[in-house]
Amino acid sequence: MSLLFQSSLALIMGVVGPAMVAGAWWESRRSHHRSDRASWQEYEEQLSLWRHSQELSRENMKREALAAQPGLLKHLRDPLWRDRPGAITTLRIGTGWWTPPPGDFPEASEAVSGMPALVEGGRGIALVGPDTLMPIWRSLLAVWISASRQEQRDSLPEGLGEGAPAPRDYRGLSRAAWVSRIEDVPGECEILVVASGAHHVHLRDSTGVTRTISPDRLSGAEFAWVARRLGLPLAQEAGSLEHDYTRRDELFLELGDRSRWDLVQQGPHGVVWGSTGSGKSVTVASMVCSLATRYSPEKFVCVVIDFKGGAGLATLTTLPHTVGCVTDLDPSRAQRALAGITREMEARERLLLENEVSDIAMLPEAVPCPRLIIALDEAAWLLGNFPAWASVLADVLARGRSLGIHVLIATQRVHGVLSPAMMANISLRVCGRVSDEGEITAWMSGLSTRRIEALRGAPPGSAVAVGAHRLATNVTLAPPDISGMPGFQPSSWRVWTEELPQEHPLAPGSWGLLDDTLHRCHKAVTFDPWSEGSVLVVGDPRSGRTTALAALSAQCSEVVVAPQDPLSVLLLIQAASQESILVIDDVDDLLARSGSEGAPYLLEHLAARRGVVLMSTKASTPSLRGLSRIASHTLILSLANPESSMAVGGAGKQAPGRGTWDGREVQVACGGELGVPSHNRANSTSNCPPIVISRFPEEWRGVETSFLGRPTDLFATWASLLKSVDKHPVIIDRVAPLELRQATAGYLVVPPIAPPEGAALLWERGKLCVVMRERWQR
Repeated sequence: MSLLFQSSLALIMGVVGPAMVAGAWWESRRSHHRSDRASWQEYEEQLSLWRHSQELSRENMKREALAAQPGLLKHLRDPLWRDRPGAITTLRIGTGWWTPPPGDFPEASEAVSGMPALVEGGRGIALVGPDTLMPIWRSLLAVWISASRQEQRDSLPEGLGEGAPAPRDYRGLSRAAWVSRIEDVPGECEILVVASGAHHVHLRDSTGVTRTISPDRLSGAEFAWVARRLGLPLAQEAGSLEHDYTRRDELFLELGDRSRWDLVQQGPHGVVWGSTGSGKSVTVASMVCSLATRYSPEKFVCVVIDFKGGAGLATLTTLPHTVGCVTDLDPSRAQRALAGITREMEARERLLLENEVSDIAMLPEAVPCPRLIIALDEAAWLLGNFPAWASVLADVLARGRSLGIHVLIATQRVHGVLSPAMMANISLRVCGRVSDEGEITAWMSGLSTRRIEALRGAPPGSAVAVGAHRLATNVTLAPPDISGMPGFQPSSWRVWTEELPQEHPLAPGSWGLLDDTLHRCHKAVTFDPWSEGSVLVVGDPRSGRTTALAALSAQCSEVVVAPQDPLSVLLLIQAASQESILVIDDVDDLLARSGSEGAPYLLEHLAARRGVVLMSTKASTPSLRGLSRIASHTLILSLANPESSMAVGGAGKQAPGRGTWDGREVQVACGGELGVPSHNRANSTSNCPPIVISRFPEEWRGVETSFLGRPTDLFATWASLLKSVDKHPVIIDRVAPLELRQATAGYLVVPPIAPPEGAALLWERGKLCVVMRERWQR
């Protein structure tokens, strides 16, 4: 091109042109890749959101399905459950996978696991398999019985429960049968359940569709509980026909010898001792669990005191009968438990006195009072670190029988841990493997040499037990099993309350949360200023004094918050209505800034006020005694100084907001505010020029006044000024009260408290108020 056109520009265009075309192509390719990556990223985000919504839909569908078709145990444990036989046509027999049909929501989603497996109750069902399917058959039978009418239930054999075999053929809403071979399935049974492995069964419904499900199962104890819940006749267990578990004068437990031990008669307390690894904790836990399987929480409750970190008796903490647990990891709770057990004994004594009986067994059936089991592990550690427990434990052992309180103690040694006076009240004694022969012969007399030798090498769980009316018996206890326990509701009985929460929200009618140790509960504490009077809050800095005042003032209708300068507070006390609640925060600082003459003057006027005052102060203030006389109630918050805390009756150093109110622990509610302080500052209502009495009259030059001078100038002019004082406002600027009183012949009297910086006193027609000097000097 350069030769053709004979131009260098053509040469340049020939070289640059292809490069520009290549660059444009490359940029277009990069732009396309960026757009493609952005599209893919958006697609992945939308796909993730869609999958998340699908998962939520499946979870909601599963939750709704399980709520609509709960298991039989969950259904019968519902406190609002009512027996409505024949009202259900579809029955749940287990759980399994469910795939949404095409067109159903959520369409194209994956199958949902754990959905209820439902069958038609009127079609008849047959379980096919060996005797190992008994838990599945109990569940099927219980479901069919629960859906039956009363006349159909009457066909059941007498005696259902853990000790009696369940019938293998039942006609209720339809027929339910259990057979060994599929050839033996009755023709009325259109639904088949066939065993498939250890955990699943094949279910073929009436339409011929077969699916694999996980069947519901019931243990013997659960089936007995269901039968009891449905009002069916229960079978009595072998060897226990003479026992009535509803009686209040008996409490039967198991010790592994195929008989029942009455703790009331054979105890009333028990001790288990042996060397490390002999199974002491397991024995105590097994004894309590044997009670829990036969007695409801209305009959007995349990308190666990485990000083092995909570692991020794951990099984008992899951029982619905357990109402308290103490471990060595939380020593403060041990003190609460100690006080709670003491109050429990006092409450039971009052209950016996009110009903005019001498034993808990003699109380009327309508009076709720369950027997209390105190399960204590590692007694040596407890009594060694908390000596106060020794006297309380001895008192419980001595008086607990008539009060229905029983103690089960586990310890490595008896000698040196439990005194002979304690052991005199413990008749149920269980001794495991020990190395010291004296630990056996001292507390179990009459044992043969052969038995003593056997105890030295006994395996864990093997022991010898004696009772008040039972001879020495070899017992073997296995670890407790609570899997078959009936579904009791947790007990509402309380032996002690837990510690107050560190934060409590402010609510109308309640300024805090009170630890009511007498009734063993937390309750809201109210404040009526007109019936309860003034309150003084004492505490260290950052202990929650201002928060306490805000919480208390929130319960009052008309509140006046005092400012921080003493003179304004004094004038506010004199001028405020008696019906308003005066709130003064840090009254000790206010008195300190009032001076040596002003503090007693302010305190005197504060005491003379008839209205309600809410105040806060530090314990180190010299005026604490005078302030305490003004207040009807004192709230004592955290005080780090032990002497100060003891002097005012506090509980020492505590969490912010935690204090003592009328001798009881309280947690102050948070979330309130004091509001804006009220200042007694005003301008004159008179149009006459003021009379200015100032020690610095030169600062008032140029201000229109009817008189301007020092206090000494008043000696010659006061007689003439006296006639105009009632018409003209008087401004008193930095004049000592005594000096002013002498200069005016006692006519003008002001408090012995200096005004705040930049302020002066305005006297008009006998009333005082605080004004700012610069507003009058303009």
